[in-house]
Amino acid sequence: MEFCYDKVRSKVWLKRSEFVAELEKERGLEKRDLRKRKEIPTKDKDDDTELDNKNKISNEGSNDR
Repeated sequence: MEFCYDKVRSKVWLKRSEFVAELEKERGLEKRDLRKRKEIPTKDKDDDTELDNKNKISNEGSNDR
């Protein structure tokens, strides 16, 4: 089992890590840039309206019971 782990680590993981490090260097990214949280995009107004309409319809149907 350890043999497989070592092979995967050396053939895949370390090469991937080196590749990613090189990309970051080319793009001028630093560790602090990589640690920034991503912003969650907000929904469009049309999407909110559509969700509100669906909720109203489902809520109206539940009042009949």
